[in-house]
Amino acid sequence: MQTNIQDIAGLVQKLRSMKGDAKGAVAMGVTMGAVKVRNRAVDKVPKVTRTLSRSIHPDNLEVTEAKVSIEIGTDVEYARRIELGFVGPDRLGRRYHQAPQPYLRPALAESEKSVVQDIQTAVRALLIKNSKGG
Repeated sequence: MQTNIQDIAGLVQKLRSMKGDAKGAVAMGVTMGAVKVRNRAVDKVPKVTRTLSRSIHPDNLEVTEAKVSIEIGTDVEYARRIELGFVGPDRLGRRYHQAPQPYLRPALAESEKSVVQDIQTAVRALLIKNSKGG
């Protein structure tokens, strides 16, 4: 296969013109992956009242020149105690000796390949769209 400088210059120009679209595609892939991690965490979290499982959500999507990131978490005060365990008194003086019951970290570890595939799929779709002139 042969190519010439004009082809390379055109390709570079096309890739530069897609820069904003590429960030959007990566952000879409990251968001889709975050939903998968969230769903897996909900399946894993101990369910007594279901308050914790209902509170798990992706939030704070950040897109910069250098990265695309999203947080997955909860607003429930005791979530960290469930995930990491806790021994000792809390701020109200109640004493705990609670073993960890991890749900979020295992969900992320188990979903890692799927999240990468989601990002690849989103970027691949953008490349195909742009190769067809769309």
